[in-house]
Amino acid sequence: MPRELVAHETGAESWGEKGFRKMKQQPLVPLGILATCIAFFGAAKTMNRKGVEKAQFNRWLRFRVIAQGATVAACVAGSYVFGKEAKRKKALEDEMNKQRDVERERARFQESLARAEELQKQEDDAVQQKPPTADALRTPPPQNPNSTWWGWWRKP
Repeated sequence: MPRELVAHETGAESWGEKGFRKMKQQPLVPLGILATCIAFFGAAKTMNRKGVEKAQFNRWLRFRVIAQGATVAACVAGSYVFGKEAKRKKALEDEMNKQRDVERERARFQESLARAEELQKQEDDAVQQKPPTADALRTPPPQNPNSTWWGWWRKP
């Protein structure tokens, strides 16, 4: 199975997807990296040419240091901003989860209340019914003809 499909099924992202996502989150960092690389390659090219003044080489190195500093500053600023955004999203998600939990608890309470009302109604109906009398609870005597006092006389 291709790696891209496996990554999407498992929820993992490839290094290219992760890099693109990070570039979208902090767009100044790739620009700073690009500026640093340009300054570094400019200094290397200047150093290899014959007859070039050291001042031009030193300018490229200063530009590299400034570009690296700007890149680090962009990383720190982006992390700060992204961290605040992540905290805000987390707080919003927590609030939504709390509201959902309250709604679930309210629904469970309503269901429990309805069940309790139904049971109370059944108990009230049972109490309102007339209790059976003593005559209704008494079992009738058996109707066997041999059970009377003269039954012994009529035995076959």
